[in-house]
Amino acid sequence: MAVKTLFLGPSYPSVSAMPAPSKWTKNLVKRGPANESADGTLYAHQMAVKWEWRGAWEEIDATDLATIYTEFSRSRSLALVDFDSTSWTVVASFQGMEVVQLEGTNPPLYNVQIAFREK
Repeated sequence: MAVKTLFLGPSYPSVSAMPAPSKWTKNLVKRGPANESADGTLYAHQMAVKWEWRGAWEEIDATDLATIYTEFSRSRSLALVDFDSTSWTVVASFQGMEVVQLEGTNPPLYNVQIAFREK
């Protein structure tokens, strides 16, 4: 049975409970260098296939934003316990974290998007 809350933190099982994202995707991504030949043909050298997670939180308050930001900003590896209760070692993706403050909300509410990849 899947857990109802996403967990992310410095080590498993001592992880921080995070608010459940409004949208959560898990994708397999091919890893390895790609080269382009003189005629424009692209060829890749696949080294591995790893998981990547993308999450989006909508209309969250400053407290939940601080929790998400704290875990995302850690530079070391993190333990991610996905909704299927599986623990993964992940790092924050270089795409960054996108935070948008919603207009006309008092106290302010935010929309957040982040990405993690399997280490």
